[in-house]
Amino acid sequence: MKPKTYGEKLQAFRKHKKLSQEEVADKVGKKHTTISKYERGAAEPPLDVIKAYNKVLGMNLEWYLNDDAEVGMDDKQKRPSISTDISSLKADYKILQTKFEKLEATVKVLLGKFEKLKTGQNPVK
Repeated sequence: MKPKTYGEKLQAFRKHKKLSQEEVADKVGKKHTTISKYERGAAEPPLDVIKAYNKVLGMNLEWYLNDDAEVGMDDKQKRPSISTDISSLKADYKILQTKFEKLEATVKVLLGKFEKLKTGQNPVK
């Protein structure tokens, strides 16, 4: 079952990480009873606690804030590594460079044919 409330999401994330409420409390700087209140919906966690869940525990904020987010609860699942991004960009650049070179060659051919047409020559020869 998909967690619906923010408290259910915090609890699901904690269990996913295999942490106790006490361990989470230590990591985010709160008492375990406060974590229990957040998970039960008896209290709303302040922004600094949500940031700590993200920064310290790796909770994906998009998953936490959106009901329909198609991402996992772990922040690292969402982002590829920087080296993956750079490699992907380099590959895309090479593809675009090749396409540009082909386009440039086609334009040169067409300009040559246009010049022949202007002078009355047959552009097909």
